Amino acid sequence: GVECLANEKIFAELARMGYDKPPPKLTFYKAIFSAQWKFLIHTLVQCVSAKRTAWNEFSCSIASAVICLATDREFNFFKYIFNIMVRNADRPSKFLMYPRFLQVLINNQMDDLSSHTTRYISHALTQKVFANMHRVGKRFFGFETPLFASMLVQPQPQAAEEED
Repeated sequence: GVECLANEKIFAELARMGYDKPPPKLTFYKAIFSAQWKFLIHTLVQCVSAKRTAWNEFSCSIASAVICLATDREFNFFKYIFNIMVRNADRPSKFLMYPRFLQVLINNQMDDLSSHTTRYISHALTQKVFANMHRVGKRFFGFETPLFASMLVQPQPQAAEEED
């Protein structure tokens, strides 16, 4: 799968999604997208990004992942996550990364976790998040760019009912 697309491809595909002003650096801003694209980007950033900067911006790697998801191409999430974890291990100040993935690993390695009932709530999708999706960013020109056809659930042909 794809690890990171070429800059020209990123700019072209993000333009199709409604991102109209590529900055000189490879940092992109959610506020420039319409609500449905903001939500997809927000969800992806919350799930797999190793954020050390503001949550309203994302890198070319996340842009590549969004583009691959939107255009039905394979993105190498394993390599992306592995590389970030290796970089984190080399840093003097480490932090817990990808707790959801770690929980899956722990669940598979441990026999019985039924005695552990403490639940921690993730506030990644709060009411504020959904309100912010509809907030218009300063550089957003108001053009709603629909999701690509390949991303939408296609209606299934209904089987003709058999007559009795």
